[in-house]
Amino acid sequence: MPTNKLKEWIKVKIPDDSLNAILKYVNGNDHKWNTGGLMVDGSKKEIRDCNVSVVKDEQINNYIFGNLIKANNSYWKFDLKSMIPTQFITYKTDQHYDWHDDWHVHEGDAARKLSMTLVLNDEYEGGEFQFKRVSYENDEGVEIKTLKLEKGDILIFPSIMTHRVLPVTSGVRKVFVAWACGPQWR
Repeated sequence: MPTNKLKEWIKVKIPDDSLNAILKYVNGNDHKWNTGGLMVDGSKKEIRDCNVSVVKDEQINNYIFGNLIKANNSYWKFDLKSMIPTQFITYKTDQHYDWHDDWHVHEGDAARKLSMTLVLNDEYEGGEFQFKRVSYENDEGVEIKTLKLEKGDILIFPSIMTHRVLPVTSGVRKVFVAWACGPQWR
């Protein structure tokens, strides 16, 4: 399982049969799309500009949650209890998601603790995924790690990590994203 040294994130390739089942769902459903501005009303597109559809397939959501739990048990051991339903997100040319973290408190005081991105296609340019963190090794005081994710890559990381998706320059970037939740941090 390829990882970085500090286990800040893990990246694995999902099996072809699992990816094919997910792609069958993606290609065989009429998705209800919402404009993915940062706010519920679709505003703040300067921060987040994408198209979002909630995945309502219980088998897919269970598969995603299982991957989050497996990664958590191997690396972080956070107290996880539930998952926010997976979102199917597309980024068309010039769409992006600027610097943010995923840590939020939801119903019942559940906090997002682990985040996941699953890349569903390769037919796009740009759209690189980046992490930003404090660094004492350069004058700027930050380090940016760029990941070029490929079709079938699943990236899992703590939701408190600052990250972004650079603008897509051509094609359409298709991903599933999800978050595992647990009691608020203590």
